Amino acid sequence: MAELDFLPLNKIYYDGEAIGFPLGGFLRGKYHDSEWQGIEKSSLRKPLESASEFFKIEQGTVYLTVRGREPYYQGNRIADVSVPFTSSIGYHPKCKSKCFYIYVNREEIMIRLLAEAVKNRDSRFEIGEFSDLVAENRITENLPWVIEEFAKEEKGFITFVTSFAPSETVYSAEHKGRTLIRMKMNPAEIIRRSEPFTSPLGSRIHGINKLAYAGYSCGIVLSPIAFFENWEEVYSEFFDILEATLCDDVKSNGTVEIVFDKNSPALKSKKIEAAEFLIKQSSEKLPLMKIVDIR
Repeated sequence: MAELDFLPLNKIYYDGEAIGFPLGGFLRGKYHDSEWQGIEKSSLRKPLESASEFFKIEQGTVYLTVRGREPYYQGNRIADVSVPFTSSIGYHPKCKSKCFYIYVNREEIMIRLLAEAVKNRDSRFEIGEFSDLVAENRITENLPWVIEEFAKEEKGFITFVTSFAPSETVYSAEHKGRTLIRMKMNPAEIIRRSEPFTSPLGSRIHGINKLAYAGYSCGIVLSPIAFFENWEEVYSEFFDILEATLCDDVKSNGTVEIVFDKNSPALKSKKIEAAEFLIKQSSEKLPLMKIVDIR
């Protein structure tokens, strides 16, 4: 399932200043038939852990707002700094359920990010921790702009994780080798059960291969590792698929992250055993890919 070019929206909440920004104005025109409602700006509550949660609920609600100058904070092993960028998932009192926040002041956010990149020229910035920027792109068409604007200074690197095959505009963006895109991977049945409405395994593999052909740095994120009867057999077959279908560029230069489900009741007793098994599978079937994080 390739990324759709357009995601319909039923209702759009916005705070007063949001539609005055170029991205806000663009969305006002693109979604002119949607219901628009201005509301008082509210502080963002704790985001969800997975942007794909947005696509599991009844779709159609977003909240346009302006992001302040919240401090950057330390990233995980794949990134030096985590930078909340143009979207996140969270709650708003006016939303019946989880809301998709879009920060429309992308120019201000980018100026600050580029200034940080100039000071730390080899740093890698995680810009998609609270959202899936490829999913957001279905609404904003924002991602190629982000990639190209960051690449202009040719300082630092940006990275994000996605569960979707990108659009053609992402493949063709002038990234100048400054963007690392990591594709979430899991056995096909786990994707079908735990991530409905996201791209299936075959589309994700096709997407990461196409990104590699377009010159992007690429990685895979095995997440979340699930435990069930015969899980070792299922994951072994999954690694066989990756070995047979990932292109040589990904297998030679890509990274691997292994992320366990924090809510799994069997986590404590199985994590070490599972980590050893998955490291062994990766080392045997994807020997040139570098394991950079296990968490």
